[in-house]
Amino acid sequence: MGKFIQVIISIIILSISGCVENSTIVVSGKTILNNIEVEKRYPLRVALVVDKKSLSDLKEGMQTDTKYIFPSGRIMPVYYRDILDRHFEYVEIFPEESSVSKDKFDLTASMQVDGFSYEISGSSPPYWVVRISGTFFIKSNNIQKTLSRKVIVQVVEPYFLDTSDPKQAAEQKYNTINSLTGTAINQFFFEFSKMLNGSPLFSKGDFKDLNAVVNLLMDTKKPVSAYLLQQFSEELKKRVINAYYAKTLIAEGLAADLINEINAALKRGSIYDKKRFEGIVLSEGTKELLNKPPDEKNRISLNRLLLEDAFAGHIEKYDPVLYETLSRFKP
Repeated sequence: MGKFIQVIISIIILSISGCVENSTIVVSGKTILNNIEVEKRYPLRVALVVDKKSLSDLKEGMQTDTKYIFPSGRIMPVYYRDILDRHFEYVEIFPEESSVSKDKFDLTASMQVDGFSYEISGSSPPYWVVRISGTFFIKSNNIQKTLSRKVIVQVVEPYFLDTSDPKQAAEQKYNTINSLTGTAINQFFFEFSKMLNGSPLFSKGDFKDLNAVVNLLMDTKKPVSAYLLQQFSEELKKRVINAYYAKTLIAEGLAADLINEINAALKRGSIYDKKRFEGIVLSEGTKELLNKPPDEKNRISLNRLLLEDAFAGHIEKYDPVLYETLSRFKP
């Protein structure tokens, strides 16, 4: 574990080294990220603070030559900037907050990594499980308001070694951990980007434990679980049932397909039925939406909140405040 933490911290530190050379970005009304052209949502200028000193303090005494490059060759601070650039008019990187000219920027953004962990599951067959958690901060420079959002990402992949040589096996484990960590960090930034979208549709980070959700779905004596399971394609139902009886961790492919079909159910029509939700305590937000006109936006948001209530404690709360607050910021 110690070597892994050294690798991760060094990934961050070495990534920081290139942020000055890529300090500004000129944008118009649209931007392109990973070959996707998107409309900018907020006409705001953002200063992205990457504190090199605090990260350098963490690196003290650690030696490694590992360096991780994100898709399209972007280093971590630049990759984070590009995520913000999907949504904001102008983004620039700074080494510390004191160097930000508050009269030139509407918002100051920063992030902190709260933890990394990895393990080999005790299931049969075994799986690699890599987790990363962190917090993103966006502070308004004119109304002194700070928004913070925590992101937790878990990457699961079958554990596999194709060699019996101890040295080669150790190297293969080392490379696998680095690869999965890169995948986790990539997802970490995109989960935050989805939060900026203010979308009620589910992403992987919305489920605290997908295996627990599968267990709930298979409890078909509960009307909501039975209804949702029936919304899935026959192929997905078989895969969910197999995963449930095999008692294995949900693999990436199944997780993605499961989330996609749950989202399809959210968009298909209202899932609310008085008898179906009998005995389920509805939140005040859910009750409020139940009394609003059933347009598409309200319907999807209501369906999301209904599932949060039905599977209380297993789904992260949908919070449109981030999107709504940023929408109200005035440059």
